Parts: sequence; structure tokens; C-alpha cells
Amino acid sequence: MKITASRIRPLALTLGAAALLIPLTGCSVIDAIGRSSQDAWRLSYEVTTDGSASATLTDVSYLDADGRLEDAKTKSVGTVETTPVAGGTASKWKAESIVVVGKQTRVSATPPAGVRATCRVLLDDTQEIATATSEPGEPVTCEATAPEFPK
Repeated sequence: MKITASRIRPLALTLGAAALLIPLTGCSVIDAIGRSSQDAWRLSYEVTTDGSASATLTDVSYLDADGRLEDAKTKSVGTVETTPVAGGTASKWKAESIVVVGKQTRVSATPPAGVRATCRVLLDDTQEIATATSEPGEPVTCEATAPEFPK
């Protein structure tokens, strides 16, 4: 079989493209491995309202990541109902997520008119890294950067 330029050209183009794409694939794999080994906290967002009755929070949103490999994105949940807390002094809404060390956290909500809201960002359900309280009927926002793990 005679080898002609018309047969060599497609083979050369295919080999050249493969040579360019293999290193790019390798870099993305290395990046994914690095991101999967980053330290991450279990994160809780809480918004409580004063009073024992449930309340309707509006404009509720928080930063959420599906996993260590994903960048956090604002998740808008719109309107939610708080649930009365045992003891009858407050009513609460809560969401769970994860956050990689050094990344931003944020939750915000608006309580109904005449109701004060407090937001908190907790690591592992115990370590509070942000808190804020609104004036009655005004929006409340908590944000913080996730700290390093204790050494």
C-alpha cells in the first residue's frame, strides 16, 4: 500500500491533537485531586425569630456547595417557615452545607413586619463564626470566612 500525503495529514493531526489534550486532562485530574483533599467544615446556617410562634421568612438565601470539588453558589430558597424551638422562646429555620477552609459563608433572610431575626453560621453545629440580629421586619445577613482547622 502506498502512503500518500492525504493519508499522513489526518494521522498527524490526530496525533498532534492527542499530544495537546493529554497534558490538559492530566492538569484537570491533578486539580480535582488537590481540591478533593482540602479541609472542609460541616456548616449550619440558622435563622431564628423572636417569639414562640412560627414565622414566615422571605428572601432567604445562603451559599451552598454540593461537595469539596464544587464552588459555593448562592442558593435562593425564597420563603420558608420557621419551626418553634423547645422551650417556646424562639422559632428557627436551619440549612446544612459544607465549606472549604478559607472560603466564604453567607446566609440572609427577611422576617415579617414587627419580628426581629437573628442569623448564625456554625461549624460542626458547635463553633459559631458569625451572628447578627436585625431590627424588626428588616433583613439580616451573616457572613464569615471559614477558619483553618485547629492544629
